[in-house]
Amino acid sequence: MLASIETADSLVNQRLEAFPTSPFFAFAEREIQAIKAEVTRSGLIDANFYGKLNIGLMCARELEQSDPQLCDVVYAMLEDIRPK
Repeated sequence: MLASIETADSLVNQRLEAFPTSPFFAFAEREIQAIKAEVTRSGLIDANFYGKLNIGLMCARELEQSDPQLCDVVYAMLEDIRPK
């Protein structure tokens, strides 16, 4: 598993522990779990799957001002998994 995925997952889990009712962190956790499952299943992310991810958009719209650290990690993860 890519280190950036694990880092993003760890940060989101920390945020969920602190804010268990946050819909944003719950959404981020679901997306990261889907990414992890896809990487485990196929070894890579295809363009169709990648195009359906919304975690980056959610960061940009909802969290970038309040949690830039998490968003930076999410953006790095998305760059790492982006189909080449």
